[in-house]
Amino acid sequence: MRQRSSARLASGTLTVRSFADAPRRSAAFVDRLRADQWVLGTATVALPDLLVAGTTIDVRWSSSARRGTFLADPFPLSDTELLCEEFSHRSARGRLVTVESCRGGLSGPRRVELAAEHLSYPFVVHDAGRVYVVPERSYDGGIHLYELRGSAMHHLACLVADEPLLDPTLLVHDGTWYLFASVDTPLGDELHVWCAAGIDGPWRPHPASPLAGRGATLRPAGGLLHVGGRLVRPSQDCRDGYGAGVILNVVDELTPDGFQETPTAVLTADTGRYTDGLHTLNVWGDRLVVDGKRRRFRADHLIGRARRRVRRRLRRHALG
Repeated sequence: MRQRSSARLASGTLTVRSFADAPRRSAAFVDRLRADQWVLGTATVALPDLLVAGTTIDVRWSSSARRGTFLADPFPLSDTELLCEEFSHRSARGRLVTVESCRGGLSGPRRVELAAEHLSYPFVVHDAGRVYVVPERSYDGGIHLYELRGSAMHHLACLVADEPLLDPTLLVHDGTWYLFASVDTPLGDELHVWCAAGIDGPWRPHPASPLAGRGATLRPAGGLLHVGGRLVRPSQDCRDGYGAGVILNVVDELTPDGFQETPTAVLTADTGRYTDGLHTLNVWGDRLVVDGKRRRFRADHLIGRARRRVRRRLRRHALG
């Protein structure tokens, strides 16, 4: 049976700017009574234009989230289906759901069965006929590998046991597997890199890891792209606040012994309802899928913040 779209549609534009010349948004006072409200969007663009300053991209925002939640971190499962995070303001927890392309918008979310705490950024890998998911689960540290079978995720292994790591992103390049993830430090982002012969490891730290010294600009923002013969790594531009835009970094070198990249362009949402941020970008068939945000007052967000504080205190108490 064909699924009906429950999406509310809105239009807007994305703009590509040179990284060196991109104007910085003024650091506005952060109203703690307001919360990020993320929404998914799709756009059609020739990939080489993503690196051309001045490019304007039309985007269609599709709000199909349930009441009291938002959808973010979209990753393609197929040409018609996405895996993403559904975040509840009241519980302050994320879970993984699927949505489908439907009548110009997106269907309502369907939950993926998995007994785990807060999950987000569900990076999807197709390999040898199997579908793997490597989500962020920074609440307990480490990077974990799951297999998606039907509507259920099954835990297979811990790839990297370490401090809380953000937005794990995988790539197979010239026969070698690479794994990128970031750590948030007082001095800015650190990008950690590992490499392996296969997805199940063993994963060894890359000699160039960690990358640092670029402030809040290194955190992954989606899968790596092949653009006009060049490899491009999207990262989050958090210099003016969390998820303000997506930086496109041209990878100059990626081998088991070397890694270098050059930040080249910045993609921001400039018109429409969702202009307060942009922090995930992936290729979905013949189009891009992104997430954008606006900030709104939400009473349930205040409840969620209080619950997060309680959980942190209980965790610290349990650790002694």
